[in-house]
Amino acid sequence: MFAQQFEAECNVLGACESAVSTIKGALRAASIKREKEGANGNELVLQGHCIDGKALTALCSVLSKDVVMTRLCLADTFLGDDGAILISGVLKKNTTINTLDLRGNNIRSDGAIALAQMLKMNSSLKNLMLEWNCLGIWETGIKALADALSVNDALEVLDLRNCKLSPQGVNMLSLGLKSNKSLLRLDLRWNNAGLVGGRGLLQCFKSNHTLFELLLTGNEIPEDLLRAIESCIERNASRHKTEEQSKMNSDFLTNTFQHLAASHQNTIETLSTKLELSKENAADTSGKLAAVLKDLKDANEAKQKLETHVEEFEYVKTEFQKQISGLQRELFEEKEKISSLEYENSKAHASYQVRLKDMESAGKELDLQVSVLKKDKALLLDELDKAKRREHERMELNAEKTNRAEQTHQKRLAELEADKERELLERCRLFEDRIREIEVSKSRLVEQLDRSKSDFMLEKHKLLDSISETEVKIRNDEAKRRQALELELQSFRALKDKMQEELAAQISLHSASLRDHEAEVHNLCQAKMSLNDQLSKLEHRHSKTVSELRSIQSEHETTMKTVKQCDERNHSLEKRLDKSLEEIDHLKRNRGKDHDAYEKAINERDAIIAKLREDLKRIEDEMDEEREQQDLRMKEISLQIAAVLAQRQKSARRSK
Repeated sequence: MFAQQFEAECNVLGACESAVSTIKGALRAASIKREKEGANGNELVLQGHCIDGKALTALCSVLSKDVVMTRLCLADTFLGDDGAILISGVLKKNTTINTLDLRGNNIRSDGAIALAQMLKMNSSLKNLMLEWNCLGIWETGIKALADALSVNDALEVLDLRNCKLSPQGVNMLSLGLKSNKSLLRLDLRWNNAGLVGGRGLLQCFKSNHTLFELLLTGNEIPEDLLRAIESCIERNASRHKTEEQSKMNSDFLTNTFQHLAASHQNTIETLSTKLELSKENAADTSGKLAAVLKDLKDANEAKQKLETHVEEFEYVKTEFQKQISGLQRELFEEKEKISSLEYENSKAHASYQVRLKDMESAGKELDLQVSVLKKDKALLLDELDKAKRREHERMELNAEKTNRAEQTHQKRLAELEADKERELLERCRLFEDRIREIEVSKSRLVEQLDRSKSDFMLEKHKLLDSISETEVKIRNDEAKRRQALELELQSFRALKDKMQEELAAQISLHSASLRDHEAEVHNLCQAKMSLNDQLSKLEHRHSKTVSELRSIQSEHETTMKTVKQCDERNHSLEKRLDKSLEEIDHLKRNRGKDHDAYEKAINERDAIIAKLREDLKRIEDEMDEEREQQDLRMKEISLQIAAVLAQRQKSARRSK
């Protein structure tokens, strides 16, 4: 029927024969598969065939009336926006197709808008594949798809690989996913989500609890965001598993209930047949009537027993469902806490990596400055060689003139030249020694800075580890204390209930001795008051522990502030070193002709280096003092925690 209707439509529209033949071949293959596999073979596969517009319109007109096909594959068929508009118009009316494959069809914004309108109206499509299309070139198409996802409640799988989605487009999709409650799998591989898209996807998981599979390979999302998104996906996956298990349990319970109802109906039918037989045989003997009456009574009793069993079963079923819902809520709350802690840890890790990168860039700048100093040194040596050559040439000219003028003064001139050369060589050697000493001192300072930075980072890691350990210990202790307090409260309540029961028993048994009973009631009221006082004291202690925990958190914040101050001081030291190096460069550029000026500049540099060393020593002393203060604070915190634990143990012993 489908093939005949399609051929009639093609004859009316005058479609291309090649396209018609390919579609007919696909329809024959679908019919053969349907005959072999039954309902599983209701699919039409036209992948890789070129379909013209008339053939596509004929196919769409037939599909709009079809009630057999469940899967439609039009991958790599060069549909474009016009074909996507036709297919979406068909699916607005069709209610049997649950899988649509439109991969590699160059669909753009117009086709995306048409598909979005279809998703708003269609309630049967479960799987939509749009890989290798151009949906993200314009934001209007992605925005329309996001709006459709916020409304659609049937789509479960969406494939958007290689669709050129921008960060803003992924952010729009995440906004649509916030209110979606049906989508289970989303494939966004090889797009350009970036930081903005990753943050949007992470935000959507605060309200979306159904999406349990999200593929984000090749989207240039930072690792911390990927870890946070993976934790949210794992949370949703576990929740999906629990929901499926609860559905399985409920289905099992309903099946058992139906089985019991069917058995009950069978027993009733058997009893009715027995009653009919007893009525037919009632005219023969009265003894048989008595036996039948006994059978009826037994059947009624069995019926009542079955009804009571069914009621008990329903009650057990309701209680079991309540327990399952409570456990699901507790699991969801615990997983949300774990995801928030992982997100905070990822933030701290990212900030630490940024600081490390800053320190590495500062080290690279220092290396560049050292290379610049070496280049300046080489230039100075070249200038000295040139000056020596010039003086040697001048001396040769003077020697020739003096030889011509006066031969007697040759020895004196040679001695004077030798003295000048010696002085120049000695001064150059002294200048080179000074430069070497400056470089050695600079390398020492750089090594000291590196050591101080490494020590500081190690101490920082140790402090963070110790803080995390103390936080874990405090949380565990708090949980244990809460459990102990809850057990104590339960024991007190049990005691209270027992006392009340004893009071009721004594009132019922000893009605004669009213006076003694009133005295005992008074004593019991006093015991009750004492128990209430103990309960109030325990609650007051619990509030004190909460306040102590808050103070510990505030001290933790102060330690973090001190760590930040140390980072700022290191940064100021680096700035001072940069200034000193700039001053050295400036002095080298503005060197004069006189050696006295060079010696003064070198002395000034030595003084600056000495000052820097003093500043470094002072800062190291300050760092040591701050470390000692932090150690003292940590010891005080541990002592306070031990004191609180001891007090609570004492109070627990006293209450016992």
